[in-house]
Amino acid sequence: MNLPVFTFIRDDDVWEYSDGFLSVFELLEKNEIPVVLGVIPAKVDKKTVDFLNAKKEKGSYQFDIVQHGWNHRNHNTAKKNKYEFGSLRNYRQQKTDILKGRNKMNRLFGKNFTPAFIPPYHGYDNNTLRIINELKIPLFSAGKKVNLQKKNFLDLPARIPLNNYDKDGNPIQTEAGELIKKFSAAILKGMLSGMVFHHHAIQNKVQLTHFAVFINFLKKAERKNAVKIISLKRLLSNK
Repeated sequence: MNLPVFTFIRDDDVWEYSDGFLSVFELLEKNEIPVVLGVIPAKVDKKTVDFLNAKKEKGSYQFDIVQHGWNHRNHNTAKKNKYEFGSLRNYRQQKTDILKGRNKMNRLFGKNFTPAFIPPYHGYDNNTLRIINELKIPLFSAGKKVNLQKKNFLDLPARIPLNNYDKDGNPIQTEAGELIKKFSAAILKGMLSGMVFHHHAIQNKVQLTHFAVFINFLKKAERKNAVKIISLKRLLSNK
């Protein structure tokens, strides 16, 4: 009997209580697909905090509330390779912001916070990883596997992007067939990876429909035991 491929789905840049966010969240909730929400601590509004805590307290839907940097500011002066945490920021500056973000997440979400760290723009350097190790943050998720021999955290890269953008960085339509093709190709390569998207890039009903078709595909794959979409908190509890 073949074992399922374990994966996860991540929605980054969660901070604003909007119709777009609610539409995607409710679609995933309806299909019982656990989502990892990358919340920006410095920007998140009260309505989003209250909504997520209320959903957690209800307890009928498994999802993760995790830390997505501090304020999602780009500190790189180059046009490419944006980062909030990277080589132009020293150890002290990075640690200060990571701690500010973690402390605020704990204060806002308490037991509902899953202790994981997502670096904005998937940018980080060795100082970032050193800090994650020192603070004993148990989960780290960027865009590729961490090149570090000794690490005290689970490395959960999200290497399957579910949004498309034009050359100016504006979201463009992503067809359901393309999403299915991307995911299937990664699985065939044996790529143990998460999927990552931004709900704000799903800008209209047509795009939401394409995303819904893809979610339906994932649900069918789960029922066939080909795929298992995981909750990070549940993963931690099984360590």
